[in-house]
Amino acid sequence: MLAVTSSSIDRYPTTDDGEGKTQFLASPFSICHILLKLQPLQDCFWLQFVVRCIFFYFIFHYYVLFREFFVPLQSKKKNRKVMAIYRSISKAVVAALVVVVLASCGSSKNIVYFQGADTVNLENSGGLFDARIMPKDQLTIYVMTSNPEASRQFNMATNFSSMSSYGMSSQTTTLQTYLVDNEGNINFPTIGFIHVEGLTKRECENRIRDLVRPYLAAEENPYVKVSMTSFHITMIGETGSRLIPVTGERMTIIEALASAGDLTMYGRRDNILLIREDNTGKKSVHRLDISDADILNSPYFYLQQNDVIYVEPNQTLINRTAISNNTLWMSLISSVVSLSTLIVALLK
Repeated sequence: MLAVTSSSIDRYPTTDDGEGKTQFLASPFSICHILLKLQPLQDCFWLQFVVRCIFFYFIFHYYVLFREFFVPLQSKKKNRKVMAIYRSISKAVVAALVVVVLASCGSSKNIVYFQGADTVNLENSGGLFDARIMPKDQLTIYVMTSNPEASRQFNMATNFSSMSSYGMSSQTTTLQTYLVDNEGNINFPTIGFIHVEGLTKRECENRIRDLVRPYLAAEENPYVKVSMTSFHITMIGETGSRLIPVTGERMTIIEALASAGDLTMYGRRDNILLIREDNTGKKSVHRLDISDADILNSPYFYLQQNDVIYVEPNQTLINRTAISNNTLWMSLISSVVSLSTLIVALLK
C-alpha cells in the first residue's frame, strides 16, 4: 500500500489510515495476477472474464489518476467527460460481477455419461460381438489330442532356459505365435498356408480342426484353441497415454476408458475421436459422444484391434493454458503500473 497525501484523488477508491493521509490501493494488479492462477478461476471462463475486467478497470483507473496529476485539464467539461467514462466502466465491472454470481460456471451436461438413458431405444443394440482376424494379427494355436504324440507335429513351441537364484536351471516352453500376413494367411505346420482373415476365433478353430483331421487316426477328435495375442487399444489425450491389452478379445469404448482410468475433468465427453484401420490398411475417423445414452446403439461401441482413441481437452483446459502463457505479460504490466504509482506518490 502506498500513501498519497493529495486531496485531489478523494473521488478515487481510497481508504483513510487514521492520520489524515489517504491510502491508495497500489496492488490490485498483483492480486488479479494471483487470482488468475487459482484453480477455480482456471476452471471457470466467467470468473476469468471478471478478473480480467477488474484488471483493465484498474488500468483505466490509474490512467485517470495520472491524467489528474500530469495533464492539467483545460475545462470542467473535459474533466466531467473523463469522469463519466470512468463511472461507466465502474458500473460495467459491477454488472459483470453480478452476472457471474447469478450464472453457473459449470454444467453437469458436460460431465455426466449416458444422458437420456431412461428414454433411449435400445432395440437395435442386441447381438454378441466377436472380433475378426485381420492382417498383422498374431495368433497362438494349440492342438490337443488323446494321443499327445499325434498332435505334436501341429504344436510349434519355443523353449527358454533361465537360471534361478539358487543356481538351478529351468526351462520354459511357450507356443509359437503365427503372424497373419497381408493376404490374410498363416503358415501352419504340416498343413501349410491357411486363410484366416475375416474369421472369428471360433470359425478359425473349426477350420483348423477340419484341416488336421486327415492327419490323425479316425478315432481322434482333436481340440483346437486359438487366441489373439496382439489385440490392443491405444488411448491418448485426456486419459493419459496407454496401450491397453485386450485379453477377452472384446472391448467396448466404456471398458477402454475405464481401463485407462476414466476421463479427466478436462476431457470432452461429447467429441471422442476414434481412428480405425480396416483389413486393407485404410484409415477412418469417427466421433463418439458418451454423454448421450445413444452411444449404446453406435456401430463403434465395440472396439477392434489396433483402434486409437483420442480424448481432446475441453475449453476450460484451453483457457487455463492460455492464462499460463499470458502470465509473463500480466506480471510485466503489474510491475510497470505499480512502479508508475510509486513514482506518482513520490512526486506528489
